[in-house]
Amino acid sequence: MAEEKFIEAPPAGLEGWRDVWRENRRYATAGSGLLALVRKLMRSIGRVDEARQRDFNIAVLEMIEDRSRDVAAVRAELEAARAELETLLRTAVDRNDALLLAVDAKVETALARIRDLALPKAPPREAPDRGEWLYRRLEESLRGSEGEVRESLAFYLDRARQSQPVIDVGCGRGEFLEMCRASGIDARGFDTNEISVADLKARGLAVSAEAIPSCFRGMADESVGTIFASHVVEHLPIEPLIELFAESRRVLRSGGFLMIETPNAEALAMSASDFWRDPTHLGPRHLAALTLLAREYGFAVEEAATVHPYPEARRLRLSPHASEDVRALAAQLDAILFGPQDLRLILRK
Repeated sequence: MAEEKFIEAPPAGLEGWRDVWRENRRYATAGSGLLALVRKLMRSIGRVDEARQRDFNIAVLEMIEDRSRDVAAVRAELEAARAELETLLRTAVDRNDALLLAVDAKVETALARIRDLALPKAPPREAPDRGEWLYRRLEESLRGSEGEVRESLAFYLDRARQSQPVIDVGCGRGEFLEMCRASGIDARGFDTNEISVADLKARGLAVSAEAIPSCFRGMADESVGTIFASHVVEHLPIEPLIELFAESRRVLRSGGFLMIETPNAEALAMSASDFWRDPTHLGPRHLAALTLLAREYGFAVEEAATVHPYPEARRLRLSPHASEDVRALAAQLDAILFGPQDLRLILRK
């Protein structure tokens, strides 16, 4: 009779169980004497059934191993499917952002056309004020809706309220003047477009048709609290630009504000493309130049900030597997190409 093999404890794992059944190992010690002999005899009687049971157990173990491999394969497939779905979702989001950007552009074009059609027809070519009608059309088409402009100018109301009266040079369609009137702020506007001025006067606003620097000539020294110039300096040649700072220094009281907003020269998407949609723009005005002029005329720079970010869909798109170095480079390029659209400069005398 072959020597029997024994183990002291059940094995761990499928491979251990396979070894138990293939080698026909036992769970208890063999013992000695008559009891051991009886045990061996009983086992030899049931040897055939035991062999069948062993074969069955081994087959069950192999089936369990096969199922385990199947489960592992399914898990791998699910993980691959999850990764693929994530990629598809990212692609869909990217395409959706691009689609929304295209829709926004189409909507803006349509709104500009609607605003253009809503304006009165320009007078005949030989009429002396035809240029003013055309500029009014440009302003209506390119500046955006009055609601959008009001929202972007709301920031300036608190300082205007602190330091009155307010002078709005280049008041355009008068959004800021209307906001000041609604807030009980004493404000007066100047603009070179006589059609716009006439329209604002008809709405009961204090407006005059004057350019820089002539608009300041009737003002006494240190008689003004705030001067507001929103999207004006990019239209000025260098001499009137310098006069804006010089005259603001003269007419502002101590502690008064000169508030300037202008397209951001450091954002290439703005300075190299969007800026030139308006043919009356002369050139982007850089923060460094405006700050130098401000300090030359004794102003303190209270705030210099870029505002009005471009839509997220215009930013660079990266693979989800992009390295940290690539992501850092993309962030730098985004800041250069698609930095905020406008520059806000708050100066205090």
